[in-house]
Amino acid sequence: PLAVEAAWFADHALPFVPTGAKLDAIPARGISLELKPAAEVRLEPPPSRGPRAEKPMSGIVSFPVSARGTYQVTISADGWVDAVQEGVIAQATSHTGNRECVGLRKSVRFNLAQGLVAIHISGASTPAMRIAIRHLD
Repeated sequence: PLAVEAAWFADHALPFVPTGAKLDAIPARGISLELKPAAEVRLEPPPSRGPRAEKPMSGIVSFPVSARGTYQVTISADGWVDAVQEGVIAQATSHTGNRECVGLRKSVRFNLAQGLVAIHISGASTPAMRIAIRHLD
């Protein structure tokens, strides 16, 4: 079910996006998001889970959602994913994760409304992370 994301993540030329970036649209293939030490990134509201990494890294990217529906957010390394709309963390509807799966660490689905969404990454241990966002329905 993650063959699309695996193909996107295999592209070593994914655009690098600085944390805090506001994109004009959902990335077409995926991005490499810059992460910074958690103390330097203001996540509002706070993450729905505390960090497990010794020196946690965090990042934010936001973009407009043009249609209500289920969106899948996939990350390449260990970390926590929250989707935030209008200051509220969206409840995940399902998720998968496998620490043994190199390059596809976790995938989380959210029901999102039309409007701006911020993807918050927290508790990571890497300075950048590949992220894919896909509208499923």
